[in-house]
Amino acid sequence: MKARLLFLVKYFLFWLVFFQSARALFMAYHHHLASSTPYSELLAAFGYGLRLDISFAAYLSVLPFLIATISIWVSNQLYIKRVFSGYVITVLWVCVLLVIMDLEIFSAWGIRLDATPLMYLSTPSEIFASAYSSPLLLLLVLFIISFSLWIWLKGLYLKLELENTTEESLTSRLYYSLGLLLLTGCLIIPIRGGLQSLPINQSSAYFSQSVFANKAAINVCWNFFHAVTERSYDMSNPYIVENEHQKVEQLYDKSYQQGSTEVMLLDSTIQKPNVIVIIWESLTSKLLGKATPNLMQTMRESYYFDNIYATGSRSDKGIVGVLSGYPAQPQKSIILYPNKSRKLPILGKDMHNNGYQTSFYYGGELEFVNMKSYLFECFDNVYGINSFAPEDRNSKWGAHDHVVLDKVLQDTPDDAKPFFKTIFTLSSHEPFEVPDVFTDFADFEDFTEEEALFANSHRYTDWSVNQFLNKAKQKKWWKNTIVIIVADHGHHFPAYQHPEDHVDFEDFKIPLLFSGGALSKAYHGQVNHRIGSQTDVAKTLLSQLQIKASDYVFSRNLLAASSDTFAVYAYSDGIGYVSENERFIFDNNSKRVLKAYKADQKYQPTDAILNRARHHLQWTFQDFLSK
Repeated sequence: MKARLLFLVKYFLFWLVFFQSARALFMAYHHHLASSTPYSELLAAFGYGLRLDISFAAYLSVLPFLIATISIWVSNQLYIKRVFSGYVITVLWVCVLLVIMDLEIFSAWGIRLDATPLMYLSTPSEIFASAYSSPLLLLLVLFIISFSLWIWLKGLYLKLELENTTEESLTSRLYYSLGLLLLTGCLIIPIRGGLQSLPINQSSAYFSQSVFANKAAINVCWNFFHAVTERSYDMSNPYIVENEHQKVEQLYDKSYQQGSTEVMLLDSTIQKPNVIVIIWESLTSKLLGKATPNLMQTMRESYYFDNIYATGSRSDKGIVGVLSGYPAQPQKSIILYPNKSRKLPILGKDMHNNGYQTSFYYGGELEFVNMKSYLFECFDNVYGINSFAPEDRNSKWGAHDHVVLDKVLQDTPDDAKPFFKTIFTLSSHEPFEVPDVFTDFADFEDFTEEEALFANSHRYTDWSVNQFLNKAKQKKWWKNTIVIIVADHGHHFPAYQHPEDHVDFEDFKIPLLFSGGALSKAYHGQVNHRIGSQTDVAKTLLSQLQIKASDYVFSRNLLAASSDTFAVYAYSDGIGYVSENERFIFDNNSKRVLKAYKADQKYQPTDAILNRARHHLQWTFQDFLSK
């Protein structure tokens, strides 16, 4: 039994050495990029990439662990050796091939190998065209040398010499088998990257503002098979309504055209205001008032938009909606595809390029919904759960909201340079954990138990944000600061209004307000009833700061002249459309309208109006596929 355990440990370490060697080969092949990257960051890439290495090594260990278990019951170990050897040679061939292919794919496309090449299987001419310009002979030589080297190392260090256990008692063999099966089951821990609440993803490898260092840390084999299982190679657009896609783009280009800014909210004496964006987890407009008394008070000193809709139903879509002005797609989320999300415009980068110190604060795991890969190269500083002391990580998700907001204040001295800070709250996320002092549910007696927990968590965040704003008002930088508060998405709680579904208009309606010392007092307490989307925050903010915003093609300036006001949101496989005159929900599976209202009366929308929303989905999804 000891021989089997020792062999399995050696087998696991064999793959860790393989993956680290592959990382070194990647750096050597792209030495021109490596030479311009600090050595400390190149070395750090080996450490930060180790979690993905361990994860994929654990995947590759499942079958050998089972083979070792079966070998306990087999007297002729020759068969076991042949099966194991065949498996390792096959896996080595595949992994070496992926490593070598990745070298030139990164040169040509600037991405680590994922499922992208599979998108071109239907157009092999494009594959050959790309291959024609590649150093095929060099890659072939590298493959032959690498594969031969690792086959030799396999024969040298992975000799399968197992003791024959068939002569031992049945009880002993049962114990051995159960022990190895238990050990095999434990592989789920390294596979998912540990015992944390979220499984590992590409973001775990991101640690630097250096694109090359982050890319080098990625395990290319893990990256490829993850992309394949996520079917990211599927390039079909299931939402085609108009075959001539150019017509659809032209239609919406006109819809997004606007005049000049009509309202300038900022005090005209301020040249370069600081900006704080608070993205409030699950803040549905349905909760305003009873659960958010402090926010209602803040609105009296704010410019408030009361007809704003979230672009999607989850945080991964809401964050991109706010920071990149990018619409959600049903069943897809661009932040989960780093090679796509890095092509998006993002406020953190634009603010940095305009002289702002940029920071992002979150009390939880930065690997959550792949945020790390999306944020790290675009913000000067990104703070997550590891930025807080262990005693402050006192909820399932990490540090509570008041702890995170206090850190923002601590990190912002009175003489701070112009800054752009984004804060993503988390305490109002399921399971709605809050500090023990928030235990009075008397105000929520008409809610179900879970709805009351949800509302109570928002009451806590409402208190936390209010404490933050009150303390900020004492700072010298407050008078030069604009504060934007917006939700990442709405919520189906409280469901007393529409208990029959979770895709209703009210479930996607969210608050948006501009506040802070830099807001002109002439606009305090004003309410804007214009219909808009969460995706409009980016262009509205940049237009107020007089920063170029043309890259945000799916965002509109809510304070500019426009004859077209509408909002489109996406849920699991459908869309909602809201305009001044009508609103409807369309299900893409059944191709039917679930509900529609005109002047609050039920009606059947015309094909022209229906296709207006469907064209929008076709256009935005095609853009997602093309990135």
